[in-house]
Amino acid sequence: MEPAVKPAALNSVSGVIGVLATSGTFNGRLFQETSKRFASDVKMIIQPGYGLVELVESGDFSSNKVFELLHRYIDPMLDAGADHLVLGCTHYPFLETAIQLVTKGKLTIVNPAPAVALQVQRIYQSLDHAISNDQFYHFFASGNIETMQILVNQITGEMPVNENVEFSFFCNPQMD
Repeated sequence: MEPAVKPAALNSVSGVIGVLATSGTFNGRLFQETSKRFASDVKMIIQPGYGLVELVESGDFSSNKVFELLHRYIDPMLDAGADHLVLGCTHYPFLETAIQLVTKGKLTIVNPAPAVALQVQRIYQSLDHAISNDQFYHFFASGNIETMQILVNQITGEMPVNENVEFSFFCNPQMD
């Protein structure tokens, strides 16, 4: 949350930021600590994105249902004067195009994914691991593997499925 809440709070002109995340994120220690540390001087409108994760996981990024939910969650933020929107869930960047259409450019969207990816790369390299093009990629999904392939391709461009790329289904008993 820090790579998103901090810049949103520091760069807000209106002093109002919106945060779209899951209930689990809002109830987590990291969100609470980050909010106190970096957003105590702004009004933060928090909104759980009920139903958005399920839509993304089904491969739906732009249906009427997506736009209906986004309007329900984001319009009150706009009405309150928010000028930044934090995407506080790993699924929500897949909805960024739809969010831009809903907000009509009135909000700066803060996506923490690039900052998180850079930190993962720094940590990986600090462990003396070189990053090369012949790495093996193994993606795990608890849902539809075809949807996972679509999501991975949306992030990476067309990732060729070859001997270095494998998609696997797994079941997490704690999620059942």
